[in-house]
Amino acid sequence: MSTPTTTELLDAIGVLYSHILISINTNHPKAPVGTSLHDFADGNGRIPAYKHINPNGSIGGWVAVTAYVAPTCHIAKDATVFGYARVEDYARIEGSARVHEFARVYGHAKIRGDSQISGYARIFENATVCGYAQVTGKSMVFGNAVIATYAKIMDFAKIFGHAVISGVVRIDGITEVSGHTMLK
Repeated sequence: MSTPTTTELLDAIGVLYSHILISINTNHPKAPVGTSLHDFADGNGRIPAYKHINPNGSIGGWVAVTAYVAPTCHIAKDATVFGYARVEDYARIEGSARVHEFARVYGHAKIRGDSQISGYARIFENATVCGYAQVTGKSMVFGNAVIATYAKIMDFAKIFGHAVISGVVRIDGITEVSGHTMLK
């Protein structure tokens, strides 16, 4: 009998970890079916995850078993949802967007391109985050607001109404941007 390689040991540990997580994580009925290990490139290595099945039946992107994606949501094949993030209602995660940590995306919100939603951020109603934009901290983007290009929304910022934040713009602190405001 030969000694297992490091990769074999890590895979065995990952499978055991997967079984433990699946047994305690009952918030997604599809999690146990098709669960395997996936590296979300967040420094946590390979963790139990599954490919989301979109409402139209197509196979979507990776979802960690610790995260939750409602069956009514669309997750593009290159998009990811991990950590303890939640994507609910009719939200769409498109392109190679990432929703992670404790972030929530819900309503009819759209996350597109290479954007990232993290921390405790909330994106909801008809808001759109696209391009390489980042929303993090305890920020909220809602209404018909658009965050685009390289904009970074952080801390406790609230962007709502028909506000558009794009370009290389950083909104932080306890800031509110609303109405038809455009920052570029």
